[in-house]
Amino acid sequence: TMVKSRCIQKYGSLSYMLSFVEAGHRGQNISLCVNAFGMGCCSMGSTNYDKLNTLLAVDGVNEHYIYSIALGVPLKN
Repeated sequence: TMVKSRCIQKYGSLSYMLSFVEAGHRGQNISLCVNAFGMGCCSMGSTNYDKLNTLLAVDGVNEHYIYSIALGVPLKN
């Protein structure tokens, strides 16, 4: 999730853009680590934001969902 007040303190007027860049970098690192352990992952960016904010117990205004990754063990063919 992204907490707007923290991002504004850290990045100022560039808070939205740089928060998404930072989320992407974190996702890339998670993807590399997961792959090193022989697992798989799927990055997800398009979803029902209202339902995810509710699931994560965030208000969707001051803190909201921006990015998620599903992790798992790939099926063997």
